[in-house]
Amino acid sequence: MAVRNNLGNIAASWRNMNDTQRAAWTSLGASIVRTDSLGETYTLTGINAYISVNRIRNTYGAASTYAAPALVDIFAEQSYTFQTDLSPFDLSVTPSSAIVAPYKLAVYATRPMSQGISFQPTGAYKLLGVYTVTPAGPIDLTADYVALFGEPLEYQKILFRLELIEATGFKSVPVNDSYIVTPL
Repeated sequence: MAVRNNLGNIAASWRNMNDTQRAAWTSLGASIVRTDSLGETYTLTGINAYISVNRIRNTYGAASTYAAPALVDIFAEQSYTFQTDLSPFDLSVTPSSAIVAPYKLAVYATRPMSQGISFQPTGAYKLLGVYTVTPAGPIDLTADYVALFGEPLEYQKILFRLELIEATGFKSVPVNDSYIVTPL
């Protein structure tokens, strides 16, 4: 219900903009190319671009904006290293050195499951959190994972979906990964 209210509020705020602001969003929308489920490409309308950017901004903790941002193509060589320990349970992820600020990392995960499972529907992934990417080292996911799913057992699999979020409201293509909890 909160998502529906958020989308409704963003769409309603479109009416509060002046013609110059709407024209900027229409121009941005025309430069955003998406691909549908049949492989056909299309561009966004101004209101679609406005809703898309501001939904992402709101979801990850930033305020909506009336100013259309410059189009950002988030392409970073994304690779991640997961590490766990079982006594006590500890889970962390380290982004590759190619991923640096000003990005944030949205980490989604599934409940612990059998190693034989390799696919879960999108709804099975729950947002653990949005973390600031720093060159300082690993991002600790332990508290967020345990609060959501509890501690996994030894040799269970966890599926992850990771997205880079740019400050203006654009996000990368998700990277899917999995990790089997093993003792160190």
